[in-house]
Amino acid sequence: MDVELHKAVATHEDDVDGFISVLERVSTEKGYSLSDIFRQVSPSWNTLLHVAANHDNLGIMQLIVPYCPSVIIEQNSNSDIALHVAPGFGHQFVVQTLLSFWFQGDRVDRRAILEWTREVTEITDDLKLPRVRN
Repeated sequence: MDVELHKAVATHEDDVDGFISVLERVSTEKGYSLSDIFRQVSPSWNTLLHVAANHDNLGIMQLIVPYCPSVIIEQNSNSDIALHVAPGFGHQFVVQTLLSFWFQGDRVDRRAILEWTREVTEITDDLKLPRVRN
């Protein structure tokens, strides 16, 4: 993972413009697509989405997922997805945002996610909440 991108996300300021600036520069200099950049991981296998969830950066999260929806199910070295990381730091709106991505069929392939998780807890007849063991 590019160090400058990590630093741009690992701030509690949710500086979307600063993140986009660094993202454009890294993409141009290294010739990476956005999805390639968003799939990169740190030494502890955290994606930029994990880092954004950890630091309560909703705006940055909302930029990442539409460009690379599969990153929402990427696990780090602790087998945590971003949805596991956010509650540990008390980031309520991050959890709500991540859950909304789980259920937005136009951005995320829900069938693939549910197949990947293999376990679903039925909350109501219409709503199914994915449960991923870590």
